[in-house]
Amino acid sequence: MTRSSAVATLALADRLGPLARASELVAGARTFAWPLGWPELDVALPGGVPRGQVTEWAGPRSAGKTAVLRQLVRAVREAGAGAAYVDGTGTLAPAPWVVVGMLGPNGAPPFWVVRPPVPGGVLAAAEELLRSGAFGLVIAEGADWSRTPVLRLQRLARATGAALVAVVERPGRVPLAGFRVQFSPAPCSGSYRAQVWGRGPIRELAYVHDLPYRLPTDSGLPDRRAPAR
Repeated sequence: MTRSSAVATLALADRLGPLARASELVAGARTFAWPLGWPELDVALPGGVPRGQVTEWAGPRSAGKTAVLRQLVRAVREAGAGAAYVDGTGTLAPAPWVVVGMLGPNGAPPFWVVRPPVPGGVLAAAEELLRSGAFGLVIAEGADWSRTPVLRLQRLARATGAALVAVVERPGRVPLAGFRVQFSPAPCSGSYRAQVWGRGPIRELAYVHDLPYRLPTDSGLPDRRAPAR
C-alpha cells in the first residue's frame, strides 16, 4: 500500500466512527440476501444478492449492470441499511443514485461514494467499510482482485452480515466469489441478458429483462462520465 493510499484509508476510518450505531441495523436485518426486485434474477440468486459473501458482477459498459446495482442500492437503503460504492475508476456520478426524501425504518440510511487516490486503495477502502459494520452493501470497482486477500474480505463480510459486490468487466476475475453474474446487452433489442453461476453443481440461468436506460427517479444526469482529472 502506498503512502497516499494509507493516509486516505486512515482518513476514511476516522469518518466511519460516527456510523458505528448503524451496524446494529445491518446485523439486525433478518434477510439472508438483499432482493433486487426483479423476480427472475432474485430466483437465480438465493433470493437476491447474498449477504456474508462476495458476488462477482461482470460485464462491459452499457450492459445494464450499473442500472441493476442502482436498484440494489435503493432496495438495501429502503430496508434500513447503508450502502457504499468504492469507485476506483473515477467514473461514477453519485447524484442519480440518491433518492431524495427516501426513508427507511430508522430514517435515511447512508449512501457513500468513496474515491481512493490510487487504484490500489480500492480494496483497502472496501475493507474499512466492511470492518465498520455500518453498511449492508459494499460495492467495489476498479480493483485488481488477483492480488488481494479476498479471503479476509469474505470473512469480514460474513462477520458483519454485509454483501460485497466486486464489479469487473470480464467474469472469473474474483477468487472465492460465491456467485457470478455476467451482464450483456441482448442483440437487436433494448433489453439485457444476465447469466448466473453459483456454487455446487454447475448451473447456468439466463433471463431477458426490459431494463430502462434510466430509472424513473433518475435526475437526468448520465450514469457515467469521463474519469476526473
